[in-house]
Amino acid sequence: MTDRTDAPRAPWVVAAVVAVVLLAGLVTWAVTRHHDSTSSGDASGPSSAVPSSTTPTRHSQVPSTSLGTSLTPGSGGTEPTHAVRTKRAVPLDATADFGTGLTVRITRITPIAGQATAPGEVDGPALRIALLAHNTGTRPVSLDGSVVFVSYGPDRTPATELSSGEQRFSGSVAPGASRRATYVFTVPKDQRGDVRVEVSYTGRAPTVALQGAA
Repeated sequence: MTDRTDAPRAPWVVAAVVAVVLLAGLVTWAVTRHHDSTSSGDASGPSSAVPSSTTPTRHSQVPSTSLGTSLTPGSGGTEPTHAVRTKRAVPLDATADFGTGLTVRITRITPIAGQATAPGEVDGPALRIALLAHNTGTRPVSLDGSVVFVSYGPDRTPATELSSGEQRFSGSVAPGASRRATYVFTVPKDQRGDVRVEVSYTGRAPTVALQGAA
């Protein structure tokens, strides 16, 4: 009798076991897929390791330079500038005094036929002007920065300087000593009734002027 009773029940037990196993496998598959999907979403979300465009990098903190700029800081100081004063003109045959211990005078003006030898120069009637600088002070005076400018006529037309035959002021003149120089400027013959010669040797001293008929 026992065999007759258990025989019909065996297929139902097997079916129940198989159903339980299948259900357990389905649950395991669903949980695993959900976990993988969640992990994948986290990797591409806001917490991604890829830096955003606003994240500073190391090289962005290094100041950049361009051509023509320097990283060397300046002192911030400025050098004052002063307008150079021109003293009242004295006659061409007088001695002009800078007021610094240095004087200058014209020793000779010679009319010549000026010859152009450098770019920008033009041949023409010219004046060769010989100058003498004398140091009446107690210290040497440098003449390396000397500038001579000549103008003529009522409109003070600038004369063109010619390099041929010139011997400009240079070097230092000792106390009690003198130094000579020669400058050549083109001046039309009909404009020599009013010639002005201006001389300067440093921006710290005024400019002197000698003026008259040449």
